[in-house]
Amino acid sequence: MEHDRNRHASTIQVLVADNSPFHTQLLVGALSREPDLKVFSSDLNAASVMAASIAHKIDVFVLSAFMDEDAERGFSILQELREADHNTRAVILLDSSKVEAVLQSFRAGARGVFDHRESPYTLCQCIRQVHGGQVWISNDQMALVLDSLSSAPKLKAVDSKGVNLLSKREIDVVRCVTEGLTNREIADRLGLSQHTIKNHLFRIFDKRGVSNRIELLFVTLSQNSA
Repeated sequence: MEHDRNRHASTIQVLVADNSPFHTQLLVGALSREPDLKVFSSDLNAASVMAASIAHKIDVFVLSAFMDEDAERGFSILQELREADHNTRAVILLDSSKVEAVLQSFRAGARGVFDHRESPYTLCQCIRQVHGGQVWISNDQMALVLDSLSSAPKLKAVDSKGVNLLSKREIDVVRCVTEGLTNREIADRLGLSQHTIKNHLFRIFDKRGVSNRIELLFVTLSQNSA
């Protein structure tokens, strides 16, 4: 009995709503082969997804970004889910890895973005990582984001009222992060210790309302593209 409880506790309840019933069932079949994933399906509309969420106590949603002519269907559904529960964890399925599509996914509240062309096995890894509280983004997508950030003309460090959020040194650290530098590389460039860089990052995360480097990158990119 104890073994059954532990196995149930480790199972991830997943809801798949792709852009067609055919694609949804293909994905459900592929993901259901994994013993730690219990997979359900839904039509890609808010009512169906909400109903399935309540009925099955979904841990991770896997939603297509678009359906038919509606290029933002998944984003609007995810926003409704997050209005009901801000802890909602979701992966957005994309047919494009363009920066704006990736960025819009995270703006909507996604914790992961996944290219349809990747394998189901990789999607399983993505789901597990998102369920564990991490952010998922491919190396190629991250490279595009970093390129966009490095070419951005201005790094905003003020809120909507023009109040300074970051110090000059903290802005220097953020710029280094957007170039993909490690803490050691940032320390070497700025002539500071790694401990000092770590402290700067903690303060930056707190001021920007993020918890890690990836979230910081998307907050920064979002401001620069707004």
